[in-house]
Amino acid sequence: MTITSKPQPISELSTRSGPIEVEGTAVIAEKREPVPGLFTGTKCLAYEYSTQAPKGSGPSDASFSDDGKFEVLDKGRENTTFVVEDDTGRVLVDPTEARFEFLPEYYYNAPLSDTPKPVEKYMQQHPESQPPELVIHPMISHIMNNHNRFVERRLDIGDTVYVKGSTLEPAGWDSDESILVRDGADNVEFVVYDRSKRRTAWRYGIFGSGKVIAGIIGASIMSFILYENVLHVF
Repeated sequence: MTITSKPQPISELSTRSGPIEVEGTAVIAEKREPVPGLFTGTKCLAYEYSTQAPKGSGPSDASFSDDGKFEVLDKGRENTTFVVEDDTGRVLVDPTEARFEFLPEYYYNAPLSDTPKPVEKYMQQHPESQPPELVIHPMISHIMNNHNRFVERRLDIGDTVYVKGSTLEPAGWDSDESILVRDGADNVEFVVYDRSKRRTAWRYGIFGSGKVIAGIIGASIMSFILYENVLHVF
């Protein structure tokens, strides 16, 4: 994602059309209900979940987790329409078609600890998500990846949220808010983050640059070691 402009004050959205960026506090919309997180039961505005198992546990076409260490057995998401508010106003957000970028709120590594009831219920409904039967010391189990992960990423009520999308007048929408943010033109990325623009820019800018710098430093060290070895040989 390229972040180039400043989030607009919500009070100015009525004079704009097309791509917008807003930042504020996420709260529940009128006549809407929060959704409970699948693995925690925490009432929230949106969440994603994934069930992950050691490599080789899933089907041959299974995708991999973000860190590449596990196979994804199952994944999904749920959301409700919510409101973003700043010091100037409020705006509705329908995140149904948005890409979520939420920090992991919850990891449960079975069988390393007691199983929460929502996870027990999920495993009963999805037997393939049962963790390996071999139970060993938690530290060794973690090193060997001898466990399953149940990951939940949420946008909680009251979180700071950063939204990039398109605006549309909500025809027939029974609400005090007059502007709806949702998916728009094909060339407009629709993303919802559970952190501020500054932290998002840090992740995609400074953090990305840091990885490049670290790579350059690592390559320089390896070149120096190789050079020293060549001198030693000759």
